[in-house]
Amino acid sequence: MSFEVLETARGIEVFVQAEKRESLFGDAIAVSLDLLYGSRPGVPDPLGRVWPIQGTGKDDKEILFNLLRAVVDASAESLQQLLPPKWTAFDEGRVTATLLVSSAAAPVVALDVSEVTDCEISALGGRARIHFSKT
Repeated sequence: MSFEVLETARGIEVFVQAEKRESLFGDAIAVSLDLLYGSRPGVPDPLGRVWPIQGTGKDDKEILFNLLRAVVDASAESLQQLLPPKWTAFDEGRVTATLLVSSAAAPVVALDVSEVTDCEISALGGRARIHFSKT
């Protein structure tokens, strides 16, 4: 996973770069969860509980934005810490993932996804710049 996190006057800006589309989406989810939970390592729930999320849109930029909004919403609703997904499914105009649920609770940093910019995906890899605002 290749990413860079910058604190700005508007909030937090994350630049994610990956070798393929699937990795870009998975890495963006993982970095978002790290920001929301302060990089606390979590242990998956022994019962195997998961939290499904989905992002839809007309292009990858909109899909990624909506998927990360679903991550933020899920972290606010869940009583336990959420962990990166084991799998992510890609359909036309939609990406679905199941976040693993941790066995422990964790405080959540109040962030919101304000926009996704510079989202480019090609055969050579993908990249996206994600802007989070503090709420």
